[in-house]
Amino acid sequence: MDQETMMTEAPTTTEGAASQEAAAAPEKGQQAAGEQQTQGEQQVQQPEAKPEQKEVAPEQYADFTFEEGAAPLDAEVAADIKATAKELGLSQEKAQKLADLAVKRTAAAQQQQVERLQQARTEWADTARADQEFGGEKLNENLAVARKALDAFGSPELKSLLNESGLGNHPEFIRLLYRTGKAISEDRIVTGGAPTGPKDAAKTLFPDMN
Repeated sequence: MDQETMMTEAPTTTEGAASQEAAAAPEKGQQAAGEQQTQGEQQVQQPEAKPEQKEVAPEQYADFTFEEGAAPLDAEVAADIKATAKELGLSQEKAQKLADLAVKRTAAAQQQQVERLQQARTEWADTARADQEFGGEKLNENLAVARKALDAFGSPELKSLLNESGLGNHPEFIRLLYRTGKAISEDRIVTGGAPTGPKDAAKTLFPDMN
């Protein structure tokens, strides 16, 4: 191919490429428009986020109410719960839930204390029954001797404390009363009146021994 032919064919090639680009331009424009339309539809379909509603604490919390038979909540504890709820911005309903939880926990703790005390009273009584000094077959008789010491030197308040706390069943306390009762019985002569049986004394002072 001579130089003249090459020079005349070159513009033809350039014009063909330009024509192809011009033909492809509308397709690219349509594709871009389609993508923009799809993005717009997606934006329209997305729900708008609702603003969160902040919980509003009351100016003053009402008194807490509980189920019938529930242990009352300590006044100081109730005041602390209200102060904490106010600080956290809790509603009356949520503050009530905190109070319910406090009552539940308090009742559970009290029940555990009662069970531990009852277990201790049982263990003390079992140990006292087997004590070599005052227990065994003469337990009731020796408890009557211990009761004499308590009647002679103990006040009504002390007797009430021993019965309520269960300390009257503690073997070491019984030992103290028993030895004291023996000491005062040796120098005392009982005359007149109906004698108090050992079982009556044991029932009065040491109920768990029977």
